[in-house]
Amino acid sequence: MKKMFWIISLSAALMITGCARTDKAPPNDTGQAATQKPAMETSAPSPSAVPVKKVITDEQKNGEDGMFQLGMTLEEVRQQLEAEGVDDSNEIENAGDPADWNQGHRTIITDRADFTFDEHERLYIIDVIDNSPTAAGLRTGDSGADALRLYGKDFHAYELPEHGGRVLEYTMNDHYFTVLLQEQKVAGWGVSSYKQGTNSPVTESYDQVKPAGDHEGAALKEKLYGELQANMQKLEQNSDDLMAAVLASDRIRGLQSILSIVLSDAEVEEMLDQQEQVQSLLDDSVIYTGYSTQGVHLMALLSPTTPGNELFKAAMNKLRGKEDEYAFLSAITDASDERSLEVGLDLYAEDLTGSRQEMKLSSITVSDSGSGAEQVVPFTGKDLEPLLTQYSRKQSSDLVLPSGAWHAFGFMGTLINDPVITIELDGEPVILRRQ
Repeated sequence: MKKMFWIISLSAALMITGCARTDKAPPNDTGQAATQKPAMETSAPSPSAVPVKKVITDEQKNGEDGMFQLGMTLEEVRQQLEAEGVDDSNEIENAGDPADWNQGHRTIITDRADFTFDEHERLYIIDVIDNSPTAAGLRTGDSGADALRLYGKDFHAYELPEHGGRVLEYTMNDHYFTVLLQEQKVAGWGVSSYKQGTNSPVTESYDQVKPAGDHEGAALKEKLYGELQANMQKLEQNSDDLMAAVLASDRIRGLQSILSIVLSDAEVEEMLDQQEQVQSLLDDSVIYTGYSTQGVHLMALLSPTTPGNELFKAAMNKLRGKEDEYAFLSAITDASDERSLEVGLDLYAEDLTGSRQEMKLSSITVSDSGSGAEQVVPFTGKDLEPLLTQYSRKQSSDLVLPSGAWHAFGFMGTLINDPVITIELDGEPVILRRQ
């Protein structure tokens, strides 16, 4: 999904641009996503905890009793701001993708709230960013539990992995009420005529949602989903096909991770079932994969360290496109001395959107899931460089990887029993998993 070209306060940026997607619940320890029930009409809490004239907008009644209401004109909002003594001089325009439905929409940014208007200069989003309370008394700094206590559990959740937060979207008759949570604390709240990041009104179901810029996500979804189903069919024909299990798990991860891909509740449920089917086949895998939210596909092959890893020899060689991949990565550990364990890491990166030819990684870190021991890659041990020459492998010392290419690295794995690979790309930590 294309992003707007402005940077504003975190809560406003997250709520206005719609940088999350529907049906993405937080990954658990296995990388699975939990499903979220579709939004349902929510009865408003009563009585109001705050005098109606003191709230910026009444989230329960579309602002009927507050200072601002959805549907107000730009001029009416300016007049009200002036009456309240609020500076309204900071105005921005969405100069993003010309194909996006919200291209050219204007936002007035104040120190209390942000107001977004459509092409007809009608107000359709109010994002409250200061400590102003809702009509029910919820305010910035309150806990996520407070939000659930006041508004219930009938919401639609949007995960914001790059910012470590989530948005709860409640249906309030003819509009939506949203709560931004970060670290289980309320970081902002607002009201909108449309679902998060879309021009989809209350009258449309969540399965009908078409976010701004989703033309790119639709193509990626079609590709990854088709490949997922093809590999699941291979597993039905041969339950021991480890290559199919690796690829199916990888494609599920991509569909779950890329923000521009929109999944229905039925598709989420289907993939959770499929992920459960392939998980047990990957216990001994040394093939780790992950996706950035912007569509960069990452794969890492690690040196085998246990007898069970040999089951994935053929899959490793095939993924790498070299018959000696397993031998190369094994040679790195074999060259280790008795006091340390050197582990090879062959890394692949590809921008699936085709928007760039190379990726600059900020860091590659391998940690142990249990002990917390950590090693930063690349490790340039004396035994690694001769093997790079012997097996004709490339290494990127500056962590710049051309799209579609492999580069070999190494790390000291003496204290790493259950590796967790984290790659920082574009300020986003991308976790690579084997299951």
